[in-house]
Order: sequence, then structure tokens, then C-alpha cells
Amino acid sequence: MEWDIPLDKSSDIPLYRQLSSAIIELIAQGKLSPDTKLPPIRQMAQALNVNNTTVVSAYKYLEQQAAVYTVVGSGTYVARSISVVTPPTQALPVITDEYINFADMATEAALFPVAAFKRAFNAVIDKDGAAAFSHNDSSGYKPLKESICQLLEGLAIKATPDQVHIISNVEEGLDALCRTLLSPGDTVFAERPASQGAIAAFKSRRVLIVEVPMAKEGPDFKTLETLLKKHRPRLFYVSPNYGQPLGICYSAENKRHLLELACEYDFYIVEEDQFGDFYYDGVRKTPLKALDYQDRVVYIKSFSRILTQGFGIGFIVWPGQMHEIRLDANVSLPGYAQRAFDILIRSGDFEAHAANMRRYYGKRYQKMTTAACTYLAPLADFELPGGGLSLWITPRIPHSSDIGDYTNKFLLRKVVVSPGRLFAADMPGFRISFAAVPEERIAEGIGVIASVLAAEL
Repeated sequence: MEWDIPLDKSSDIPLYRQLSSAIIELIAQGKLSPDTKLPPIRQMAQALNVNNTTVVSAYKYLEQQAAVYTVVGSGTYVARSISVVTPPTQALPVITDEYINFADMATEAALFPVAAFKRAFNAVIDKDGAAAFSHNDSSGYKPLKESICQLLEGLAIKATPDQVHIISNVEEGLDALCRTLLSPGDTVFAERPASQGAIAAFKSRRVLIVEVPMAKEGPDFKTLETLLKKHRPRLFYVSPNYGQPLGICYSAENKRHLLELACEYDFYIVEEDQFGDFYYDGVRKTPLKALDYQDRVVYIKSFSRILTQGFGIGFIVWPGQMHEIRLDANVSLPGYAQRAFDILIRSGDFEAHAANMRRYYGKRYQKMTTAACTYLAPLADFELPGGGLSLWITPRIPHSSDIGDYTNKFLLRKVVVSPGRLFAADMPGFRISFAAVPEERIAEGIGVIASVLAAEL
């Protein structure tokens, strides 16, 4: 479509608010349908003759209002639904460092193991010279795949290098999986709520998406078995360990039960693991893949949280009987970066960094859970998962109340959360993440949330 949005540079309303209001109006009019990709920042800025910062601020504001969602490495997309939007005439400031941003799930880039990677990159150049920049196999650098198989042994997952495909991020991997395994008309089950990036990947293949409600420690199996009798899914997409946005973990019993159903109803499980490295009680949660004796699980893991989103790397493990399938994607991560990560794993530096990240974020987790139990326990329900980077908070509000009112009031008091409507239209509650909040400000932010809820309730 043509982006001829009129912006009044003489108005008291900031340009980013004018732009965000115009996009909301286009969505309301049906001119922008759900999962439509918005133009890249630079392209939109050039089309409207504004600077890039204006577009960045508009997109961030729209995301805070749950009008859009961002897929890392892909772009910004129109959300599936919008329930509450701040009136266009109300100008809210751009989110700055003075805000307590519980919505950001990105770990701190300053924690990236620069010295270890410097040693690894130098070792790659010393060892391989110009060959470090040569083209690798489309499934990834073979020695790295061997190193990953060694890492997997520590998770009780047995795999061969032929079963491993290197990817840059989960979104890239899911997109490639969908192109490889799905055909239009197939049925896919997904947790409810699931990440909108995953839903968008499935929708791109024009499949039927059936969302399965979640219980405390896994899927609602009564509903799941009813749905399985009605549909015959090709895949079931799950995040069983600290999965987002709810942050819950499947019990061992529920993991085994799901595998039994996969065999009984003949479907494959796609297990996403982005947060399994963040466990704070000394006990790593067992991946579903480790229990997969019937070879029903496609395991997809990303290291972008434990490293940094600026250095995206991950992998997919195929079930044994599918190892001859060639994923419909080439690895976008440069070969020299794959070689460096291989050295990082073999040297032990990666495991040392992961342990350091657990210590660092474990302190924040303790601050978050202590504050939540102190200030929020009388006002809301939540679980303490023992790991991950967030908590899901469900205020004890009347059924007719709109949680969007509360989240907007948090925002006005400079506290940002991820409202439930960002993940599903009628999802009560909100997510708070400690990934990017300084340890000393966590209790302050929880106190603001508690004071708003107490005043409203």
C-alpha cells in the first residue's frame, strides 16, 4: 500500500504519536490486516520525510499498546487484535532510561563474553586464515554441529551431526521448518497463548491453527484430547521449559503424557527452547527431547538470550527418521562466526559464560520474586517458576474490568509491562520481565504496580 500519511510538523502532538495514531486508524478501518508486515524503519522514514527515530518511537509505542508485535530479525507486524488504545490526542513520552521497563525480554548486551569471543576469533584466523570466510554446508559448519552434539549429551539428548541444522534465531528456524514440513491445509496445534512470531510463521503456510489452553504444569489435557479427536495435527508447537509468555514448566509426567499422545495420534512436536539455560535452583529442567524415545520431537534452541540478540545463533535437531530431510533454508550466520562459536564451546568458555549469566540473573530473579511475594501476593496470582526471565501476573479483578486500564496507568507512572492482550485478545494479566531492569529498581517497579492495583481494586 501507499504510505502517504499526512504529518503536521507544526502540531503540538509529537510526530511519532501522529504516525502511531494513523497506523491504528488504518488497522481499525481494515486496511491493515493482522500479521501484515509494516515497512522497515528506514523505508517508512524516507516515505514520510521524517527521521528514523520518529518511526522507531512510533513502532515502540504501538508495541506497548499491543497494536503490533516485533519478530527479531524479520520486522514489525500488525497484531491479531487490539482491545485498548490510548486516545490519539494523548501524547505519551518515548520510553527512556528513566522508565522501569518490565516489557523488554532482551538480556544485557554488556554481559556478552567479549574477551572469550576475541580469543575465539583470533584462534579461527590463526588456524584457518582466509578459509574461515569460505562457504559452509547449508546445514552449518560440521565441527560446530559436533560440538553441539556434545552439549546435547549434557541435556540427555542423543543426536548425530547429521540431525543438526544451524540457524541464526528461532524465527528463522520456525519459518524454515514451516516451509519444509507444512503444506496449505495442514493443521498445527499451538499453546495458548503462543508467541505471535510463531503464529505468523504458521499462518504464512495457510494452515489451520488450533490453540490449546494451558494449565499450571502443561497443556489442559482434557481439552487437548478432545481437540485431537476432532483434528489430526501435523505438528504441535510447545515451549515446555519457562515458555513464553506464561513462563511455566511442564511437569515430567505431563511431558511423558504428551509424547504418548504424539504416538497415539501420529503428530510431531516442535519443542522451542530459548530459556532453558536460565535455571536458578541448580537443577536444569529436562527438555522434552530428552524423553523422546519414540523420535517424535523436533528440538529448536536459541542461544540469543544467554549470549545477546546481536549475536544470534541456534540449532534444530531433527528426529532420527527425518535426518535425511534438507531444511528449506541456508544458514544466514557467517561461517567465521560459526567457527568461533565452535571454539567457544570446545574451550569451555561458553559453559563458564552461561554459569555467570545464571548467577547474574539469579540475583534479579530473587529480587523479583521477593518483591512480588511482598507487594503483589495480596492483589494478584502468580507462580514462581524457578527460572526464566519473567513472571506472569494475573490481578484479582472483576470479570468486567479491563486490564488495559491498569497497564496504561503503570505506563503513566513510568513502569512498562507486556499486557495479556499482546498475546491473545481475551488474555487476563500481564508479563513482567527482569531481563533489562537494574537490580536496584525491581522492587521500586513492583511497588508502583502494587499501588496502582491496590487503588483500583
